[in-house]
Amino acid sequence: MTTTTTAAAANDQQTTNQTKKMVAKKHLVLVRHGQSLANEYMSKGSLNEWGKPTFRDDPTLSDSPLSPTGHDQTKEMQSNLLETLKELPLLSSTKDDSMLIVVSPLTRTLQTLEQLVLPALEKQFGITARSDNNKDDVFFPNIVAHPLGTERVYTSSDTGTTPRSLLEARFPFVDFSSHVPEQDPWWYRHQNQQQSSSTKEWRPYGQGQWYAVPGEPKEHFQERMKRFSNWIEGREERIVILVSHWAICRHFFDGAEFANCESRILTLWEENNEDDDDDDDDDSGTNDANSSSTTEATKRAQCKL
Repeated sequence: MTTTTTAAAANDQQTTNQTKKMVAKKHLVLVRHGQSLANEYMSKGSLNEWGKPTFRDDPTLSDSPLSPTGHDQTKEMQSNLLETLKELPLLSSTKDDSMLIVVSPLTRTLQTLEQLVLPALEKQFGITARSDNNKDDVFFPNIVAHPLGTERVYTSSDTGTTPRSLLEARFPFVDFSSHVPEQDPWWYRHQNQQQSSSTKEWRPYGQGQWYAVPGEPKEHFQERMKRFSNWIEGREERIVILVSHWAICRHFFDGAEFANCESRILTLWEENNEDDDDDDDDDSGTNDANSSSTTEATKRAQCKL
């Protein structure tokens, strides 16, 4: 089986598709969260602009929520996300295993899920997270919070909320219990004094910058992304919507910039081992736009900042 897991591989995969019968194994929709209070705190031109000698981490911005601008963005960008979702295969059934929604356990991504992603899914597919057993024709997707999809820890804003019960009470439609510990911190932190003293500072420092939390080393983040990619690829759902962060979106798209509330589709391919005469595949009900290549089918929804 051959699959692609990064955007850079799409061009090579298109060439491979010309000589081998390839079928789409999985469609991964990446959505970055709306603007947060921390985004505004570290915005370009401010006293606390990221990297400036005057930068001072603010511990009160732990698990930074959306800012008023971020809340507005989730409403303004619904039409753009709908355009992205139109590139997905049409749902042929209402089985629970058709789609998976994965969300970072940080508040800003959970708010973006609630205010941007779920309303767009309901408009496009008739999908809702509301529990109503009397509506048999409504599809109820699995919505899972996973710490592997959280932001790389740069500052206090990238640390989360404990205990888990606080998140469960605020976002009852999300499954936290499968992957998020009840009490223990699930974000990066130094495990002991030896690790603290041996970890080299990789963030801008030495000119007056101050950080309230340790930064997540590159090798730790890359290993986490490897495990996260393997977990996503191993899931049975053919459509996975990931509501996540700048560093995670850039990882899947080889360093490409992602604006707040931007969305793109990444398709994972596999070789079709069935007989050539069998032209029926699970993507037979896709929209016409899906006949284009992975790169061409990638949708970008630029946010108005």
